[in-house]
Amino acid sequence: MCWPSAGSSVTLGSATGIDRNFVAALPATVQVLRTVTGAMCMGLFMLAGMIALLYFQHPRKEAPFDFVGILPVLSVVHAIVAILGYAVGWFISEQQFKPEIMAKAKSPLEVIQTSHILKWASREGGALIGLVACLICTTSGIVAHHPLYLLNGVSAVVFWGAAANDFPSAERCRGIYRTKIQGR
Repeated sequence: MCWPSAGSSVTLGSATGIDRNFVAALPATVQVLRTVTGAMCMGLFMLAGMIALLYFQHPRKEAPFDFVGILPVLSVVHAIVAILGYAVGWFISEQQFKPEIMAKAKSPLEVIQTSHILKWASREGGALIGLVACLICTTSGIVAHHPLYLLNGVSAVVFWGAAANDFPSAERCRGIYRTKIQGR
């Protein structure tokens, strides 16, 4: 690794065991992670808001046949992508803490930041597909006949809840440093 180990002389006392460079760069990294997470949530929120606006502005009475056949397929694809997004996001995130990958990083915060972004980008895909299914359902008029297709939007709600639960903080980054970087 290119950065000091936990046992080096540049630690902030034996109680924390965290590198001074890590502590100095932590606020900026946390701000970046908060911005990225917030932007992902806000993008989904704006799309959901647009869908709601379209739903209340243009409730169509007839559902064209060409969209009726694609929505069940899109709903199944959405469910698969949403579930796999969480599994793949976790797996890719954890891979960033392998010694051979950490050795290429400039700092431990770079590893934490990359891990976080990869995890949440993988998870966002399923939520986007779910909201696109809701958009098609709303704009085509299918929602009047098959309102259950709006359940595709649940993945966005799950994404928001998970993001709120895992929202970046300095303490969370310190915990990741202790368990996944120092602990290896």
